[in-house]
Amino acid sequence: MPSAWVIGSVVIKSSFVVLVISILVSMLLFRFLHPFNERKGKQYVDEIGTIFIGIAVSIIIGKILLNVSVFITDPIAILAYPSDSKAFYIGLLFVVVYVKWRVIRSYDHFEELFFSWMFVFFAASFLYEFVISVFGNGTGNGISMVIPFVLLIGFLLLYEKVAIGLLAILGMVLWSLGQLLFRIFDQTSIFQFYVSPIFYGLNLLIGIMLLLYRRKVLVCLQRSISLSGLH
Repeated sequence: MPSAWVIGSVVIKSSFVVLVISILVSMLLFRFLHPFNERKGKQYVDEIGTIFIGIAVSIIIGKILLNVSVFITDPIAILAYPSDSKAFYIGLLFVVVYVKWRVIRSYDHFEELFFSWMFVFFAASFLYEFVISVFGNGTGNGISMVIPFVLLIGFLLLYEKVAIGLLAILGMVLWSLGQLLFRIFDQTSIFQFYVSPIFYGLNLLIGIMLLLYRRKVLVCLQRSISLSGLH
C-alpha cells in the first residue's frame, strides 16, 4: 500500500484513508450489534459520527494554534502539516468539553453513549492497526491491535450480562492500564498518534473516578427508591 496518494496539489495519506474506513466500518458494525432499540441505536450512531467529526475539526484547530505563523502566511498549508500528539490533546479537550455541555442530557444518556463510543473506538482501533500491519509494510503496532480486539470481544460477550455503563467504564480502565503497561516495553499509539504515558495514566484515573461516581449514583438511586416506597 502506498504511503499517500496525490490528487492534483492535494496529498492524501493512506493512513488517513484507512482511519476513515475503519471508523465507518466500525459504526456500521455497531449499527447491527448494538444492544439498544432501533431509535436509540440510530441516535448513538449519529452522535458518535458527530463526535468523530468534532475531533477531526478540533485537531485541525489544534494544528492552527500550534503553528499560527504558518497559518497566517499560508492557511492551506496547515492541512498538510502532520498532526502530532499536542494537536490531538487540544482537539480531544475541545470535544470532551463540547460533549459534556452540548450532547449529554442525563447520566443514563452518558452511560449509553459512552458504551457506544468505546465499542466503536475499540473496533476502529483494531481494524486500523490490522490493516496498517498487514498492508502498510509492517508499520502497524501489534500491541495497539491486541488490546482493543480483546476488549471488543469482551463487550460482545458480556453486554447482555453486565450493565453497559459498568462495562464501558471497565473497558476504559482496562484499555488504559493495558496501554500503560505495554508502553513500558514498546511504543503504543491511538491510531496514528503516539501519546505520552501520562495520557494513559490520566485516562486510568478518570476511569477509576467514574467507577466510584457510578457507585455513588446507584446508592443514591437505591435510597430514593427506598424512601419513595415508604410513602
